[in-house]
Amino acid sequence: MADRFDLEQAILAMWSTKEDIDLLLEQYLDGPKPMTEDEVSNFLIGLAAIHDARSQRAFSIFEKLVADRKVL
Repeated sequence: MADRFDLEQAILAMWSTKEDIDLLLEQYLDGPKPMTEDEVSNFLIGLAAIHDARSQRAFSIFEKLVADRKVL
């Protein structure tokens, strides 16, 4: 059973996308070897999919809480 703390955790997990972007930028600018265009593209495609999954999870928890009238 989901509660508001589950929603809070899901929202916080969504913010980790910024850390993922920072990691890509670090690797791109300062990595041990230059990243190819394909590597950057693959990283961004994967990051977009992960961010979408995190967002879907947060929204699903929110919908459940609204349906159960735990948040108004």
